[in-house]
Amino acid sequence: PQLVLLGYLGAGGDVAAPAVRGFAAGVELLHLFAVIHDDVMDHGTVRRGAPSVHRVIQRGLSRAGQRRGRAERAAHLAVVLGDLLHTRAVALMAGAAGEPGGAAALATIQRASARAAVGQFLDLQGWDGPAAGLSPRDFRRVLLNKGGHHSITAPLLAGWRLMAPEGPPAELEAWGDHVGLAFQGLDDLQDVLSDPEELGKDSMQDLREGRLSLVSYMLREALGEAEWEALSPSLGRGVMAAEDRMRLSMLIERYRLIDRGLALVGEELDAAARWRVRLDRSPDLAAGMAGVEQRLRRLARSLGNKPRPR
Repeated sequence: PQLVLLGYLGAGGDVAAPAVRGFAAGVELLHLFAVIHDDVMDHGTVRRGAPSVHRVIQRGLSRAGQRRGRAERAAHLAVVLGDLLHTRAVALMAGAAGEPGGAAALATIQRASARAAVGQFLDLQGWDGPAAGLSPRDFRRVLLNKGGHHSITAPLLAGWRLMAPEGPPAELEAWGDHVGLAFQGLDDLQDVLSDPEELGKDSMQDLREGRLSLVSYMLREALGEAEWEALSPSLGRGVMAAEDRMRLSMLIERYRLIDRGLALVGEELDAAARWRVRLDRSPDLAAGMAGVEQRLRRLARSLGNKPRPR
């Protein structure tokens, strides 16, 4: 939602306007809808440092005395709750239809949601699906589609279009996609570096589920075919034996995947900074964009100081 407001501000809008605040709230509810469904698909137990929604519902069913099928029913109820949030999100964003760029802003979010769905589709299938032969350039686009474009670029562009429907400058989208890639890369690195209580979700979840993460991609590139074939059966099971986790941690350290991932994040943020300078728009927009970059750089530094997985 802050990126929606930043884009609107950059296009000359007043962020106190009810239309943009309602639209920004809709974007946040849309994100929460996706998070709830994602946790159901991943069997995630923790989100933002608290039990995930389907786990909270499951506990409630248990307290109500239901003994059979609690987990399945809780998952179904969580999906319905996510659907309700999606409906409310669309209603809030559609509330800006009276604005000059209301339709353009909503279309921007809808297109980004479609891209995220494609990215998630490939992500869920993992390395056994269509992504098995991805080139580095194609994998970059998968990473962007998984979350970077939807989380960073689209809200920023939508906020701008809400005020100026003729479209934002190309530099703004380029900045968003570079920052989005850095954002997704850091998220993937946190998956192997952060404690569940700190991260807000289960550790090594991407690897345990066999997902198309930055870490798994770099590992696949580093290993020989025979090594990858030997390792891949332990990925995607949803659970990981202690010996498999130890072997995976050793490979991550041997091939310096954390350092390589952090270097990639730094390169993306450097590229974003160059686009920001070229944009040459309002000082408030530039300051907001620089603030996003700085926050991600701080996160990258903190991850670089964490103990490597063991």
